[in-house]
Amino acid sequence: MASGPTPGLDLAGYLTAYPREVTFSDEEPAAVLDRYHTADFELRNDGRLLDREALLAHVRTGRRTATRIEVAVHDTVTSGDRVAARYTLTAVLRR
Repeated sequence: MASGPTPGLDLAGYLTAYPREVTFSDEEPAAVLDRYHTADFELRNDGRLLDREALLAHVRTGRRTATRIEVAVHDTVTSGDRVAARYTLTAVLRR
């Protein structure tokens, strides 16, 4: 069960809370991902499809390099069990 906002109930809240939790939590990234998403989760970002394993690899890199994450949500659409959003995620990285 998700500890924060969920996509179906508060998509904008989820888009701002989840990246921070998966990046900065002391929990394993897979545990955070699994709490929020189903096993068949896929994310399309800038036309690139990220499945669970690709997203976890991306998160592990982010955990080593990110110092801050900011999310600006521009638009959201929810229809049944499908969601879509246009948002900007900015990560500040260590030098």
